[in-house]
Amino acid sequence: LDLVEDTAGAPRFDYAILEREPNAATTRLGLRRHRVVFIGAALWSVLEWDERVALLAHEAGHNVSRDTRRGFFLSSSLTALAIWVNVLTPSVGVGNYLQFLFRALIRWPLLWLAKLLYASQLKLSSVVSRVAEYRADDIAAAATGTDAAIRLLDKLLVTSDCIKHLDQTILWRPDVPLWPAQKAFVDKYPDRQRTRLRR
Repeated sequence: LDLVEDTAGAPRFDYAILEREPNAATTRLGLRRHRVVFIGAALWSVLEWDERVALLAHEAGHNVSRDTRRGFFLSSSLTALAIWVNVLTPSVGVGNYLQFLFRALIRWPLLWLAKLLYASQLKLSSVVSRVAEYRADDIAAAATGTDAAIRLLDKLLVTSDCIKHLDQTILWRPDVPLWPAQKAFVDKYPDRQRTRLRR
């Protein structure tokens, strides 16, 4: 990871966290704004070594490209609004008249306001965020070569199907080695489906 960061000309990550999700992400956390990279085990297990380097270079590239969504104020605001939307979204039905009145007069207007603010902040920052994403892809291609970066992006297309396969393997085939089964699933993914996802 240090070598990749040096190649990309990016500042060092403070922490690398392995998680279950078939994805990767970077963010800054805490008052000291520690740089953290999250790497999903379900994604990492299906990548070749040059694709893994491309993935790390892409995430390191976000620390170079000045993505405003990762800045202190906008990142904090988006996180807070997402929490408010989650808290204000009803999880159970209305039980009586008072609950309905509370939701109609207090909860729903606050929920709509939080959703509106969240959506508007995402919309206003989308152009800058898209440019930052392209810049991170460019850094990944420069670090490992275009071929590895393209293969990485192709494998990212199938990650949602990949995690479903992972869940089914855990439930129904406990005798099968998990990560090799994931890799075989991605390698044998139908070309027709892959082409549809590319479109």
